[in-house]
Amino acid sequence: MTLMSLEERPTPKQLNNLTQDWSPHRSAASLLLWSYYGLMRNKNAMPV
Repeated sequence: MTLMSLEERPTPKQLNNLTQDWSPHRSAASLLLWSYYGLMRNKNAMPV
């Protein structure tokens, strides 16, 4: 995975550990990451 320099998709437990520092801003971060994903794919990727 390019964003966090990971070689493969993290497990839910690993992801929880990686995002602990973002708490309580994880919801805002997820929206920003979806927007970034959409930009990289030339799509509107924001969840509805």
